[in-house]
Amino acid sequence: LMSGDRDKHDAMIIEQAKDLAEKVDLIVLAQASMSRLAPVLQERTNLTVLSSPRIGVDYLARRVAELPA
Repeated sequence: LMSGDRDKHDAMIIEQAKDLAEKVDLIVLAQASMSRLAPVLQERTNLTVLSSPRIGVDYLARRVAELPA
């Protein structure tokens, strides 16, 4: 991805996810650069795909919203 070849990056992630899907019950993406691929990976692997950066940001947003004004 850092080399600018987004298509190659995505293809590599998808291929690895498909291989991994044969051995696991769900996939958790820990890198923000991968989180946009969660829907694609879920479709291609038929597994639940979570994105920890997205989960973390959602949690933080809820906590900030709870702070007194």
